[in-house]
Amino acid sequence: GQLLGGDAALSQQESAFGQVAAPGSGGRVGQLEQEVAALRGAVDALKEQFESFKKQFE
Repeated sequence: GQLLGGDAALSQQESAFGQVAAPGSGGRVGQLEQEVAALRGAVDALKEQFESFKKQFE
């Protein structure tokens, strides 16, 4: 469930940060694009978890 989704988002984010730190991976703009994509994925996962959490109280 919810925890696995969060863990998956976190590891996706961490792997993207690892790619950002790697030299020669498309230049600075490419690195920033990867970082933004990872952050968006993490935010989307958190939104889904929050919606599921709110439904418990409806």
